[in-house]
Amino acid sequence: MALKGETYRLVIKAKVDLSNDTSDSVDSGEIENIANSIVSGQSQSTNQVQNPVDGDEIPAKPTKSVTDKNGKDINKQDVKLGDEIEYHIDQKVGVLNQSISKRYTEFSITDPLPDNIAHTKAYVINKANGKTASEESDLSFDENSNTVLFTASDSFLKNMDLNGETYELVVEGKVVAKNAKTDDQDLLTDPSTDKKDSTNSSTTSASDTKQDEVTDTSDVTVIRDVATSSLNNNPQDTNEVLNYLRPETPKDEETTPGNVDSNPAESTSKMAQTGNKGFIKSILHILNLI
Repeated sequence: MALKGETYRLVIKAKVDLSNDTSDSVDSGEIENIANSIVSGQSQSTNQVQNPVDGDEIPAKPTKSVTDKNGKDINKQDVKLGDEIEYHIDQKVGVLNQSISKRYTEFSITDPLPDNIAHTKAYVINKANGKTASEESDLSFDENSNTVLFTASDSFLKNMDLNGETYELVVEGKVVAKNAKTDDQDLLTDPSTDKKDSTNSSTTSASDTKQDEVTDTSDVTVIRDVATSSLNNNPQDTNEVLNYLRPETPKDEETTPGNVDSNPAESTSKMAQTGNKGFIKSILHILNLI
């Protein structure tokens, strides 16, 4: 040491890691630090420095799709009574120590099912590995409101990879008759064209359309569904999915009036056979006269 009034500086390179920090400073949005210097046995504290902690990014908007039991997308498609369908609600999470500073403290997905859908089963999967991530206790169903609710337990929250993966709530159901008519009949006229109505902000775009045209709208039931996902008490609605339920048309009963045969092809064949026999008999009769 030259001891000519020079200054020595300790430089520490560090990386912010808030995953295990539970201090009040982090909760208040700042990182505080004070150092100690000891010279000839005399200890002195430095001034305090503070750095604000950037807020976590807003969670990605959840998305929703509707498929048949084989996984085929059936959004804006016709369905029939008894059809088995599945709703898929996807929620992408952040990356720990990058887009989010600490683990989530709350994660839930709520899906109020339409009146025409009877709930049969629900579960949550981690789409990164395809494995079921939920326990039976994480899921509940309210029969009065026909609502499926996923609420992540402490164990679920602790075991989340938080590497940008997507968690998916799968709700299996069956189409039933519950008289869930909608007033949005404009959506049934021509879903292949954008529709806007002053009384309704709903729109359908040509890029989203899976069915070119829906005609006879008088008795068609539109089955709509929107879910809500919440991370750290920040709820966001999914996109809307919908299906069309048409009344079943009974088969016309076949009528067989008088001597009319119910099978025209068979009748023609019989007539041909009968005609041939009569012609042969006539020829034989003439030959006998000769």
